[in-house]
Amino acid sequence: MNNLIPSKINLYMTGLTKAPDGGLVEDPDMRREINLLKSFAWTYVIESPALAAQQRGQRELVRCLFNYYRDQVTSNPHALPSWARSYREDEARMDAHETAEAAYVRLACDIVASLSERQAFAIYSRITGRTSGTVLEAILR
Repeated sequence: MNNLIPSKINLYMTGLTKAPDGGLVEDPDMRREINLLKSFAWTYVIESPALAAQQRGQRELVRCLFNYYRDQVTSNPHALPSWARSYREDEARMDAHETAEAAYVRLACDIVASLSERQAFAIYSRITGRTSGTVLEAILR
């Protein structure tokens, strides 16, 4: 089983050939197999009633973390990971047409996206008051 996923990925990558017009051509059998796997994923994972509550909880967790970091970007930058603080201070990275608010929203998204699942749950538990943790338990640096 450990070799199944890497071998399938390799098969799908090498199953593409270059067309004379420069595009890519898929092997029809490969496409059918990919469609079947996507159907399984939708049926047994994405639309699974058994996972609906868990998925709702995960959406709430991400929403809460995003709102927390969006607020911290402007009101308490010391609560941000060190890489995010330096990014926030580097105004040269801001696109010419981007407002500071849009840059801060993007930074909050980047922070949440950078979290591991364990980090996300630990931070969520602290900011919602479910656990307090200790100063010695550093989640982010």
